[in-house]
Amino acid sequence: MLKIITAFRTEAQPYIDHYYLQRDPAEPDLQVYVCDGIVLGICGKGRENAARMTQYLAGRKPAGADELATTWLNFGIAGAASPEVGELVCARSVTSMISGQEWILPLARKYHGHTGDVDTVDRAVSTYEANHIYDMESAGILEAIGDKSRSQTILIAKLVSDGPQSPVESLTRQSIRDQIGQRSAEIVALADMLLH
Repeated sequence: MLKIITAFRTEAQPYIDHYYLQRDPAEPDLQVYVCDGIVLGICGKGRENAARMTQYLAGRKPAGADELATTWLNFGIAGAASPEVGELVCARSVTSMISGQEWILPLARKYHGHTGDVDTVDRAVSTYEANHIYDMESAGILEAIGDKSRSQTILIAKLVSDGPQSPVESLTRQSIRDQIGQRSAEIVALADMLLH
């Protein structure tokens, strides 16, 4: 089973469209989408929302499913000095800038594009340090998954949406939609890679 977490509907849209995911009527208060073998949750911005959605999805176990066979995917936007805006990057590691905890993510080795280290922050940054990728959800997901050995079953992918030449203050919903639309085939390919 593949469990996908995004912060926003725009980030989830490539998966919803490609896999024909349908809103789960059993969960009217949550943005959860399902089809055979895939469940996707849209959590909202931030570490705490990501942790809550992860805990909820972790509790969803289809009859006869082996939770150890579950793979996780987090996709979202992030800020970075490099790679450049519009580049897709998979996290080799995630560090919580709140607790200092760090996770190593071996699944990034399966990805043949850019990889990097993600720092999870509580609010968007406007100063981008070299070799840092900033997001607001990854550490919350990893904290909620808990067991360090389970971090081997998660791929965290970020589309660089802002950086020194294109600061976070200049982002609009439309610009994010456009960036994701331009990379939608690669974004979906991440899930395909985990499903096979």
